[in-house]
Amino acid sequence: MRLDASYYDEAYFRPGPKSDFSLPFTWEVQAAASMKAAIKFMTMFHPENALDIGCAKGFLCKALLELGIDAHGCDISEYAVSNCEPEVKGRLTIADIRDGLPYLDNSFDLVCAEATLEHIEMEFLPYVASEIARVSRNHIFIEVPISPDDKNTPYGDPSHRTYKSISYWISLFYNQGLLCDVSRSRLDYDAYPYSAIALHFTKLSG
Repeated sequence: MRLDASYYDEAYFRPGPKSDFSLPFTWEVQAAASMKAAIKFMTMFHPENALDIGCAKGFLCKALLELGIDAHGCDISEYAVSNCEPEVKGRLTIADIRDGLPYLDNSFDLVCAEATLEHIEMEFLPYVASEIARVSRNHIFIEVPISPDDKNTPYGDPSHRTYKSISYWISLFYNQGLLCDVSRSRLDYDAYPYSAIALHFTKLSG
């Protein structure tokens, strides 16, 4: 069943039964992790601009901006975008990626989706992957929890919909003309059922 956007309200972004957050979802709590990710992206990809899909309140966008990267974001949550960090107001867009991304082709040097794609029902993922490929000029970075046995058994956050194997995610994006760069990916994982991998893709024609 397609999860409605209204699920991601104020209650979702605080500890409680709607999500797996154990701490308040604030810049003060998330700043160090957001800046670490931003520095990683700057060092690895040297983007002039970037899009964060599933940006929530824009913490990663704020960190990227502090590094001089023209950062934009989109998220399904009206609450999160409306309560974003002041530095990124006007840079975030409310969008349900199951319906497409509101950006032109080849708009961004880097498109990232961390802790986002597991919220998408499997039937929408081929289209979502095609949209991610469409708006990226070259680099795409995703982070997803996985199921080593390839059984779709979501765990943790009640809004999670898809847990698949590494091979599933690599094939999903390969079918959209994207090649997994193993040297820039993190393929090791801990014990099932909740462990995450990070995958970097580039366009085959890039």
